[in-house]
Parts: sequence; C-alpha cells; structure tokens
Amino acid sequence: MIQYSDHVEGGGAAFFEAVEQMGLEGMVSKRRESPYKSGKVDSWVKTKCWDVRDLELLGVRREPGKPAAAIMARGGR
Repeated sequence: MIQYSDHVEGGGAAFFEAVEQMGLEGMVSKRRESPYKSGKVDSWVKTKCWDVRDLELLGVRREPGKPAAAIMARGGR
C-alpha cells in the first residue's frame, strides 16, 4: 500500500525518523524539478527502513542463477 504525503522540503533526517516510527517501509525522495520517469534514475531515491533484530538462521536456499536466500525464524516461527 502506498501512502501519499504532501510535499515536504528539507528536514529529510527528521522526516525519515517519523517514517520509521510509523512503521512504514520507507520513503521516496526526489529533486523538486524532476518529473517522474519509470526505471532507475538518480533524481528519485527510495530509502527503506530496516528492522534490525536477532533471528535464528535455519538454513540457506540456493537456486542456480539466483542469489542465495536465508531462511530465518523469530521465536521458532
């Protein structure tokens, strides 16, 4: 789900902290004069919030041609 907010100029660090506290996935930042373009561009940047915690490593899944994926659990689940 995407939540749109009004334009916020400056105060990026404080805004990101608020995004984290709300439990959101992250935020998208852009240069004011940059129109939307599909694909990866330097003028639009997605910054993700990362949840850091201790997890149990159950194993690693490896498939040819794909990056390895960790299989993890928290509290046995």
